[in-house]
Amino acid sequence: MTLVIGLDTETTGLKVDKGHRIIEFCGHVHRIEDRKLLVDLTTRISNQGKTIDKKAEEVHGISTADLIGRPHFKKIAPKIDQIFKKVKIAVAHNASFDFEFLAHHMAEAGYPLPRDLIIFDTMGEGMTSSYDAKPPSLREFCWSMGVDYDPSAAHAAEYDVRVMMDAFFVAIERNHFQLPEQFRIAA
Repeated sequence: MTLVIGLDTETTGLKVDKGHRIIEFCGHVHRIEDRKLLVDLTTRISNQGKTIDKKAEEVHGISTADLIGRPHFKKIAPKIDQIFKKVKIAVAHNASFDFEFLAHHMAEAGYPLPRDLIIFDTMGEGMTSSYDAKPPSLREFCWSMGVDYDPSAAHAAEYDVRVMMDAFFVAIERNHFQLPEQFRIAA
């Protein structure tokens, strides 16, 4: 059995080196062989006093008031760490953004990311599914895989992960994406 996590984060801004924080995390763990959803860890997280950039709030719709009483990332980190110890592949759309934040926050909490984790970026890898070979937005990637995408629901971590993983599995079926040899499913 091979486990894969599809994940997304929402943040207070775009720059981890400027102190911006993860304020929402969604991780859906699927068994690759049958796509069954085994774990849904979706949670909002304290902004730890950091102001949410207005542009970021316009995108994800999360306000400071939405985060009152939410746990600090350090309380969520052990759960994320346990998941990362069980999965072999992590899938994200624009993975460099999510993993820059995750690597920083996990290390800060005392849980560095596993070195053997394979990170699969549906945006970078999705260029083969776009008509002009540019990195597709999540909306474009879903469209190219025939997955319904609702712009009014977009940019909520749980919604983005759900549609991303639907499109990811379609892309595998269509041979747009090749998993590393050891994770390929026998036909």
